[in-house]
Amino acid sequence: MNQQAKILFYDGQRVRSEDLEFLQENLLQNQQCLNAVLGKKGVIWGFRVNAVDNKNISVGKGLAFDQFSRPVIHPASAILPLSLADDSLFLHVKYVPKVTQENNGQPLRIENNYQFVFYGENDMEINKEVTLAQIRPRDGGYDIIQKGEWYIPPIHSTHSGQFFEDDQGLWRYDGDPVVSAITPDFDSGWISLEARSDVNLSHGLGSNIFLVQLQKRLPGSIISSKGNGVDFYYELHDTSIIRLFNISDEQLTLCAKLWRLDQQINPLLAPVADAGMDINAEYCESFNLDGSDSMAFQGRSVVRYRWSLFD
Repeated sequence: MNQQAKILFYDGQRVRSEDLEFLQENLLQNQQCLNAVLGKKGVIWGFRVNAVDNKNISVGKGLAFDQFSRPVIHPASAILPLSLADDSLFLHVKYVPKVTQENNGQPLRIENNYQFVFYGENDMEINKEVTLAQIRPRDGGYDIIQKGEWYIPPIHSTHSGQFFEDDQGLWRYDGDPVVSAITPDFDSGWISLEARSDVNLSHGLGSNIFLVQLQKRLPGSIISSKGNGVDFYYELHDTSIIRLFNISDEQLTLCAKLWRLDQQINPLLAPVADAGMDINAEYCESFNLDGSDSMAFQGRSVVRYRWSLFD
């Protein structure tokens, strides 16, 4: 696409079909650039899937972009018939252009349209459309699973790993928990250094390419990075040692944490358990617990529940 591509118009100019096609193509390319900023195909908001009965599911209104940056706009909730199989089914939404006006058999107007499609786990087409839900059969019914990886989080996401309704009542995904919350590859613990002293710590990780967090502890259990690079700092002398320096005139208590950056690290995020709303029940009174809103991340799904009783 040419930078700032456009057509210059003037009074009396004859507009050809090629000119309008050029403008349309330019608009589509700009839309694809916007989608590249988002980084992937997926659901922007909505498409919440719920069970109606053993033969039907409901799909809420929503907005998604497919792999070619084409919008899929589902304006109202719909009921879809469900044919359960022995294995999981995956519900997708597929962009389908619709001819709404013709002239002598030639299409004049094509509008955005879509259709819902079910695929099996081994279907070759499964990755071509926007995934909405997994329907997994079980004794007496089925479970509906919607994963955050199929959604594009909003810019203001807080990475809670949860679905939520925003101020406009739109159902969104808040983003996966950030990897920085994962346990570091090396943690020195709190170490006291006398004034104008240093210490060598063996991390044994065989690398000097790290994300390093160096902090000091203050009275009153306060943790701070103030003075980093002025009163204290670190050096990586080789691939097994980190050296901490206290260059201030007082004793400091420091802690160094290291995360390796020179290898593909994909730590597994712990599943999030959700048993629903709190329930108050009388002694000997029966009640139901529903853990279907529990979630797993990074392409995994919850396949087993274990309940524990606490006094």
